[in-house]
Amino acid sequence: MNIKQMLEKTAREVPQKTAIILGSQRVTYRELDEASNRVANALISLGMKKGDHVAILMSYTPEWLINYFGVVKAGGKTVILNAMLKAPEYDFLLRDSDSTILLTEKGFLRCYL
Repeated sequence: MNIKQMLEKTAREVPQKTAIILGSQRVTYRELDEASNRVANALISLGMKKGDHVAILMSYTPEWLINYFGVVKAGGKTVILNAMLKAPEYDFLLRDSDSTILLTEKGFLRCYL
């Protein structure tokens, strides 16, 4: 069983059980599974193919994990970028990793504008 199958199985068996807790924010296994399905579908609609490298540059929040599972469900390979690096380091890592898509959040856009 792989990580995608494990999430889907857990979401079926205990959908209301809490999967993620961050402060007062809670996400159930059902919510995690459904949200990651939406990300996977969005990536595929953007043209992502199985095996494509997808970089994730986000702070460590529930959305980070949702995006991670979305990439996995879409058949991509995740490239996890350290949120503490600087723009030149990201440039190198993105080029070196052959990432075709970058998932990020507003706070990191300053690195590229």
